[in-house]
Amino acid sequence: MKYTPQFILLLPCLLFACGKAPETEKKAPAAVSSPLKESALTTVTFTPEAEKNLGIRTVTVDSQEVTGTLEVGGDVQAEPGQAATITAPMKGTLALQKGSKVPQTGSTVKKGEVLYRLTILPAEGDLANNTQELEMRRVQLETARNKASRMEQLLKDGAVSERAKQEADAELAAAQKAYRDAVGKRELLQGGTGQSANQSVFIIKAPLDGVIQQVYAGQSQTVAAGAPLLDITGLTPVWVRVPVYMGDLDKINLNQPAQVRPLTENGGRAVSEAMPVSTPVASGYTAALTAIFYEIKNSDKSFYPGQKVMVTLQTKGKADGMAVPYAAIVYDINGGEWVYVQTGPQVYQRQRVQVQSVIGQQAVIAKGVEAGMKVVTDGAAELFGTEFGGGK
Repeated sequence: MKYTPQFILLLPCLLFACGKAPETEKKAPAAVSSPLKESALTTVTFTPEAEKNLGIRTVTVDSQEVTGTLEVGGDVQAEPGQAATITAPMKGTLALQKGSKVPQTGSTVKKGEVLYRLTILPAEGDLANNTQELEMRRVQLETARNKASRMEQLLKDGAVSERAKQEADAELAAAQKAYRDAVGKRELLQGGTGQSANQSVFIIKAPLDGVIQQVYAGQSQTVAAGAPLLDITGLTPVWVRVPVYMGDLDKINLNQPAQVRPLTENGGRAVSEAMPVSTPVASGYTAALTAIFYEIKNSDKSFYPGQKVMVTLQTKGKADGMAVPYAAIVYDINGGEWVYVQTGPQVYQRQRVQVQSVIGQQAVIAKGVEAGMKVVTDGAAELFGTEFGGGK
């Protein structure tokens, strides 16, 4: 059998291709070394000395009878009599007092603080009379000028005395001043900035301590008599208006205080106690909605008129629930609610909870704790700071 040269060259390649491929070594799947339980991430362990230095105290959670609550939205309002709309007493041009700040919405003011200087402008009804007055003053000025010129010439000719010349000059000076006043009054009537000898300034001051809620006019603006300039509302105290359905009105204990907190998204929400205000039913008993009112002392000025808040109302019913001191609750940066549970000697585990309501100094827990758990009260903020470097 005769083989061609091409066949001889391809034979080694065919033999190599038909050969059995070597087996690849199988690698083991990924392995986790030293696995860490999630609970260990929220556990803090102290030495006895460190625990003593932090002053940690715990309470045992138990089931108790708690007051029912109803959470609704509300809005902050100024107390009646503690709001004022500042108006212009007469037509004029507004200006700022030297060194004073520009009134702005949201800025606080003190009683007696100067808000504006109002340069009073004459009434528009004087414009027609001023036209006649201006023409008369012009004629008088021209006559006095001609008389003074004539007296000067007569004095040179020796026809009049020096006294007559002085009287003519005095008449000319008086006529010039009267004409300037008439011109200045015309400029004021037309909205200009001319000066008049009778021009006066009215000082507008804040009638009470509070915050500027609305600004209607600014500096260098000409305003009419009675035009609103700005609104000022008092901050101590403030009222909270709470709209509720008439069907829920009988369930609410209207004699008990409510808990009010801002609508904040982050942690550390401040809860303020609001006392009920005796007012008639705002919408009548035939309406679907009515409004009840509460008063906050607001000594720290944390609430402003117009602010939206969340209000926790106490109802007449009671039920069993888990309650812990409010001091035991800590908040993370996202508003999450946590407590520290003692799981062993000097060992504390941070546990997520859901706060149903806050009544006085007690927080009612919807879920997250069980009866018999020991929850940290004193030192909870310090524990949180030890774990994250922050606080409540």
